[in-house]
Amino acid sequence: MHVLPDHVSFEEGALLEPAAVVAHAFLRAQPRPGGIVTIVGDGPSSLLAVQIARLYSPAVIAVLGFRTERLQLAELYGATHTITMSREDSQTVIRELSGGVGADLVFEGTGHVQAVEEALNTVRRGGTVLLTGLEASIAPLGFSSNLFVLNQITVHGVFGASSAAWNYAIQLLKNGSLQLANLISHRFSLDEYDSALDALILRHNRAVKVIIKHE
Repeated sequence: MHVLPDHVSFEEGALLEPAAVVAHAFLRAQPRPGGIVTIVGDGPSSLLAVQIARLYSPAVIAVLGFRTERLQLAELYGATHTITMSREDSQTVIRELSGGVGADLVFEGTGHVQAVEEALNTVRRGGTVLLTGLEASIAPLGFSSNLFVLNQITVHGVFGASSAAWNYAIQLLKNGSLQLANLISHRFSLDEYDSALDALILRHNRAVKVIIKHE
Protein backbone atom coordinates (compact mmCIF):
# COMPACT_ATOMS: atom_id res chain seq x y z
CA MET A 1 0.00 0.00 0.00
CA HIS A 2 1.24 3.48 -0.92
CA VAL A 3 -0.09 6.78 0.36
CA LEU A 4 -0.89 9.47 -2.20
CA PRO A 5 0.43 12.96 -1.43
CA ASP A 6 -2.31 15.35 -0.35
CA HIS A 7 -2.18 17.43 -3.53
CA VAL A 8 -2.44 14.42 -5.88
CA SER A 9 -5.87 13.71 -7.34
CA PHE A 10 -7.40 10.25 -7.63
CA GLU A 11 -7.22 10.63 -11.41
CA GLU A 12 -3.46 11.09 -11.20
CA GLY A 13 -3.31 8.24 -8.72
CA ALA A 14 -4.93 5.97 -11.29
CA LEU A 15 -1.97 6.59 -13.59
CA LEU A 16 0.65 5.80 -10.98
CA GLU A 17 0.64 2.10 -11.86
CA PRO A 18 1.93 2.55 -15.44
CA ALA A 19 4.27 5.26 -14.16
CA ALA A 20 5.70 2.82 -11.60
CA VAL A 21 6.26 0.20 -14.32
CA VAL A 22 8.22 2.70 -16.40
CA ALA A 23 10.13 3.78 -13.31
CA HIS A 24 10.95 0.12 -12.60
CA ALA A 25 12.36 -0.22 -16.13
CA PHE A 26 14.67 2.77 -15.74
CA LEU A 27 15.77 1.71 -12.27
CA ARG A 28 16.87 -1.59 -13.79
CA ALA A 29 18.70 0.03 -16.70
CA GLN A 30 20.35 2.93 -14.79
CA PRO A 31 21.18 4.98 -17.91
CA ARG A 32 24.30 7.10 -17.76
CA PRO A 33 24.25 10.89 -18.17
CA GLY A 34 25.09 12.09 -21.67
CA GLY A 35 23.78 8.98 -23.40
CA ILE A 36 21.47 8.44 -26.35
CA VAL A 37 17.99 7.26 -25.34
CA THR A 38 15.48 6.11 -27.93
CA ILE A 39 11.82 5.55 -27.08
CA VAL A 40 9.87 3.43 -29.54
CA GLY A 41 6.17 4.26 -29.52
CA ASP A 42 4.11 7.32 -28.70
CA GLY A 43 1.55 5.85 -26.30
CA PRO A 44 1.10 6.70 -22.61
CA SER A 45 3.94 4.45 -21.43
CA SER A 46 6.33 6.04 -23.90
CA LEU A 47 5.25 9.54 -22.85
CA LEU A 48 5.92 8.55 -19.25
CA ALA A 49 9.29 7.19 -20.32
CA VAL A 50 10.24 10.57 -21.80
CA GLN A 51 9.58 12.25 -18.48
CA ILE A 52 11.62 9.75 -16.49
CA ALA A 53 14.43 9.46 -19.06
CA ARG A 54 15.17 13.19 -18.90
CA LEU A 55 15.91 12.90 -15.17
CA TYR A 56 19.03 10.90 -16.10
CA SER A 57 20.41 13.84 -18.17
CA PRO A 58 20.82 12.12 -21.54
CA ALA A 59 22.25 14.05 -24.48
CA VAL A 60 19.42 12.85 -26.71
CA ILE A 61 15.89 11.58 -26.10
CA ALA A 62 14.48 10.52 -29.47
CA VAL A 63 10.86 9.38 -29.68
CA LEU A 64 9.65 7.27 -32.60
CA GLY A 65 5.95 7.33 -33.41
CA PHE A 66 3.19 7.94 -35.91
CA ARG A 67 0.82 10.46 -34.27
CA THR A 68 1.73 14.12 -34.61
CA GLU A 69 -0.16 15.18 -31.48
CA ARG A 70 1.54 12.49 -29.39
CA LEU A 71 4.97 13.48 -30.67
CA GLN A 72 4.20 17.08 -29.78
CA LEU A 73 3.39 15.92 -26.25
CA ALA A 74 6.71 14.08 -26.16
CA GLU A 75 8.51 17.32 -26.99
CA LEU A 76 6.58 19.08 -24.24
CA TYR A 77 7.77 16.43 -21.78
CA GLY A 78 11.42 16.75 -22.77
CA ALA A 79 12.12 14.82 -25.96
CA THR A 80 14.99 16.43 -27.87
CA HIS A 81 13.99 14.78 -31.16
CA THR A 82 10.80 13.23 -32.52
CA ILE A 83 10.72 10.97 -35.54
CA THR A 84 7.57 10.38 -37.57
CA MET A 85 8.05 6.80 -38.70
CA SER A 86 5.70 7.07 -41.68
CA ARG A 87 7.88 9.82 -43.17
CA GLU A 88 11.41 9.27 -41.85
CA ASP A 89 13.92 6.44 -41.73
CA SER A 90 14.24 6.15 -37.97
CA GLN A 91 17.37 4.01 -37.99
CA THR A 92 19.18 6.49 -40.21
CA VAL A 93 18.18 9.37 -37.93
CA ILE A 94 19.32 7.52 -34.79
CA ARG A 95 22.65 6.70 -36.40
CA GLU A 96 23.11 10.37 -37.27
CA LEU A 97 22.24 11.47 -33.74
CA SER A 98 24.59 8.91 -32.19
CA GLY A 99 27.60 9.36 -34.44
CA GLY A 100 26.86 6.10 -36.23
CA VAL A 101 26.84 3.76 -33.23
CA GLY A 102 23.15 3.57 -32.23
CA ALA A 103 21.27 4.26 -29.01
CA ASP A 104 22.71 3.42 -25.60
CA LEU A 105 19.25 2.64 -24.24
CA VAL A 106 16.03 1.83 -26.08
CA PHE A 107 12.65 1.79 -24.33
CA GLU A 108 9.92 -0.11 -26.20
CA GLY A 109 6.42 0.53 -24.91
CA THR A 110 3.99 -0.93 -27.46
CA GLY A 111 4.55 -4.67 -27.65
CA HIS A 112 4.06 -4.72 -31.42
CA VAL A 113 6.46 -6.99 -33.27
CA GLN A 114 7.59 -4.19 -35.57
CA ALA A 115 8.34 -1.96 -32.58
CA VAL A 116 10.37 -4.67 -30.84
CA GLU A 117 12.37 -5.25 -34.01
CA GLU A 118 12.88 -1.49 -34.35
CA ALA A 119 14.20 -1.36 -30.79
CA LEU A 120 16.65 -4.20 -31.33
CA ASN A 121 17.88 -2.75 -34.62
CA THR A 122 18.31 0.73 -33.15
CA VAL A 123 20.38 -0.09 -30.05
CA ARG A 124 24.15 0.11 -30.23
CA ARG A 125 26.55 -2.76 -29.69
CA GLY A 126 26.66 -3.36 -25.94
CA GLY A 127 23.50 -1.32 -25.40
CA THR A 128 20.34 -2.06 -23.44
CA VAL A 129 16.75 -2.61 -24.56
CA LEU A 130 13.76 -2.34 -22.22
CA LEU A 131 10.69 -4.27 -23.40
CA THR A 132 7.55 -3.24 -21.53
CA GLY A 133 4.74 -3.74 -24.06
CA LEU A 134 2.63 -6.88 -24.40
CA GLU A 135 1.96 -8.40 -27.83
CA ALA A 136 -1.62 -9.51 -28.45
CA SER A 137 -0.72 -11.92 -31.25
CA ILE A 138 1.82 -14.75 -31.41
CA ALA A 139 3.66 -13.31 -34.40
CA PRO A 140 7.33 -14.39 -34.47
CA LEU A 141 10.19 -11.92 -34.37
CA GLY A 142 12.07 -11.81 -37.65
CA PHE A 143 15.76 -11.91 -36.72
CA SER A 144 18.51 -14.30 -35.72
CA SER A 145 19.71 -14.82 -32.17
CA ASN A 146 23.12 -13.76 -33.52
CA LEU A 147 21.87 -10.20 -33.12
CA PHE A 148 22.02 -10.61 -29.33
CA VAL A 149 25.27 -12.54 -29.27
CA LEU A 150 27.36 -10.58 -31.75
CA ASN A 151 26.10 -7.19 -30.61
CA GLN A 152 26.17 -8.11 -26.91
CA ILE A 153 22.75 -6.57 -26.33
CA THR A 154 21.19 -6.62 -22.86
CA VAL A 155 17.41 -7.04 -22.95
CA HIS A 156 15.19 -6.52 -19.91
CA GLY A 157 11.60 -7.69 -19.99
CA VAL A 158 9.67 -5.49 -17.58
CA PHE A 159 6.30 -6.45 -16.13
CA GLY A 160 4.91 -4.87 -12.97
CA ALA A 161 6.87 -2.73 -10.56
CA SER A 162 8.88 -3.15 -7.40
CA SER A 163 8.04 -1.34 -4.19
CA ALA A 164 11.07 0.85 -4.79
CA ALA A 165 9.72 1.80 -8.22
CA TRP A 166 6.33 2.71 -6.75
CA ASN A 167 8.01 4.91 -4.15
CA TYR A 168 10.17 6.50 -6.85
CA ALA A 169 7.15 7.27 -9.06
CA ILE A 170 5.23 8.76 -6.13
CA GLN A 171 8.20 10.91 -5.18
CA LEU A 172 8.54 12.16 -8.77
CA LEU A 173 4.86 13.05 -8.83
CA LYS A 174 5.15 14.72 -5.43
CA ASN A 175 8.07 16.94 -6.44
CA GLY A 176 6.62 17.87 -9.82
CA SER A 177 9.03 15.86 -11.98
CA LEU A 178 6.22 13.67 -13.30
CA GLN A 179 3.17 15.10 -15.03
CA LEU A 180 0.20 12.74 -15.16
CA ALA A 181 -2.90 14.91 -15.30
CA ASN A 182 -2.35 16.16 -18.84
CA LEU A 183 -2.06 12.59 -20.13
CA ILE A 184 -5.78 12.20 -19.43
CA SER A 185 -7.53 13.16 -22.66
CA HIS A 186 -11.05 11.80 -21.98
CA ARG A 187 -13.25 11.40 -18.93
CA PHE A 188 -16.46 9.34 -18.83
CA SER A 189 -18.99 8.40 -16.18
CA LEU A 190 -19.55 4.75 -15.35
CA ASP A 191 -22.74 4.56 -17.42
CA GLU A 192 -20.78 5.86 -20.43
CA TYR A 193 -18.38 2.93 -20.42
CA ASP A 194 -19.32 1.95 -24.00
CA SER A 195 -18.22 5.36 -25.23
CA ALA A 196 -15.09 5.13 -23.09
CA LEU A 197 -14.13 1.80 -24.64
CA ASP A 198 -14.81 3.13 -28.13
CA ALA A 199 -12.58 6.13 -27.46
CA LEU A 200 -9.83 3.87 -26.13
CA ILE A 201 -9.96 1.21 -28.83
CA LEU A 202 -10.67 3.44 -31.82
CA ARG A 203 -8.61 6.39 -30.56
CA HIS A 204 -11.48 8.79 -31.09
CA ASN A 205 -10.62 12.48 -30.87
CA ARG A 206 -6.93 11.76 -30.28
CA ALA A 207 -7.45 9.74 -27.12
CA VAL A 208 -4.37 9.22 -24.94
CA LYS A 209 -5.53 8.08 -21.50
CA VAL A 210 -9.22 7.44 -20.91
CA ILE A 211 -10.65 7.66 -17.38
CA ILE A 212 -13.96 6.19 -16.18
CA LYS A 213 -15.18 7.92 -13.02
CA HIS A 214 -17.64 6.44 -10.57
CA GLU A 215 -19.51 9.25 -8.86
